[in-house]
Amino acid sequence: MSQTIKELTRTGISILLEEPYLGHFSMGVLKEASAQIDRIGLGLEAGIPKLLVNPEYWLQDSLSDVHRYGLLKHELLHLALQHPLKAHQYTHRRLFNIAADIVVNQYIPIHQLPDKSIRLQDFAGLRMTAYCDVDYYYYQLLQAVRAGGGGKAKVYLSELLKIPAHDYLQQHKYWYTSFSNLSSAERRNLQQNITSLLQTAALQHREGGEQQELPAQLIAFLPKYQQKRKAEIDWRRALRLFAASSERTYLKTTIKRPSRRFGTTPGIKVKRRQKILVAVDSSASLDLDVLKHFFGEIYHIWRQGAAILVVECDTVLQRQYHYKGKMPNFVKGRGGTDFNPPIRFANEEYFPDAIVYFTDGRAITPKEHPRNPMLWLISSDGIDEKDDRWQMLPGRKIKMNF
Repeated sequence: MSQTIKELTRTGISILLEEPYLGHFSMGVLKEASAQIDRIGLGLEAGIPKLLVNPEYWLQDSLSDVHRYGLLKHELLHLALQHPLKAHQYTHRRLFNIAADIVVNQYIPIHQLPDKSIRLQDFAGLRMTAYCDVDYYYYQLLQAVRAGGGGKAKVYLSELLKIPAHDYLQQHKYWYTSFSNLSSAERRNLQQNITSLLQTAALQHREGGEQQELPAQLIAFLPKYQQKRKAEIDWRRALRLFAASSERTYLKTTIKRPSRRFGTTPGIKVKRRQKILVAVDSSASLDLDVLKHFFGEIYHIWRQGAAILVVECDTVLQRQYHYKGKMPNFVKGRGGTDFNPPIRFANEEYFPDAIVYFTDGRAITPKEHPRNPMLWLISSDGIDEKDDRWQMLPGRKIKMNF
């Protein structure tokens, strides 16, 4: 093993001791010393992701162990969030590079980042929300470029976009060669490979101890991360109260009850399932920790046998999907809040047995009136019973405590 790989492995062990989940992920990633990369970056070999490190750069005396830690974590987060695989989807390459660095550097302490690293704080004038996905930052930056004008943040952005490219963006060069030239099948295989590494790391990671701050997309891989929380609401009772007269039924075979007609097993029994529309407020006023609690409660609703359609919404319906027991990799939205679109969707298109709306309650009272039972789950930092908006929300309201 070369001295470069030994030092890189030593840094990986440091991450393993400090942040076991990410450290186990690091141990599963191939590594190679290569003069083809200026510093450190991600490449591919036979469809498998590989970490490339320039020996001269990595072994220089001026590069501290603290900065090596930050540089390695930086690349691991890019890979885990699949930024190299997403890069080809965006027309403005350098803007995507900047957005991707904004994402990952929020999870790395400032003292671990080398000088000139790109941070969200450097764009304070653009008032971008913290801990969002790369798509959000890309379009926020794109709007800033199109709008033009002055200001410290926009001047800094224009400097980053000038040629020659910013030094710390050069390490992304293989994102637009090796990764962008993959076929659809190769891309799927690579995605599965990365997912498998995350799942393996999650299984090796022992629960307990202080959980390091990580993107929700990665925390979601930890075994039953959200499910281990005790439900705040007695969902069994709540769902009995909801739509008690409009439950859907289906037949299920059972060996415990012989057929009444033929006297044989398996017999059948009637099961009831409720069709629930769950609206999740994905506006910028709700941070990721609150959204994690929301999805923890959604899991417990699902466990009671309800058929759940989740709609993520801010001022519009952003996306919808059937909930299958797992927290999504990201939520789409991060704008303002309008309560009307999901209620209108329920009234005119979906026709659920009941509606559950997770929100902080900070919006104008909806004009749409739900035609089905409705429950509002208000986040702990949201409006309370003394607020006029609380009284105006149609249906039952419960304040969450977390």
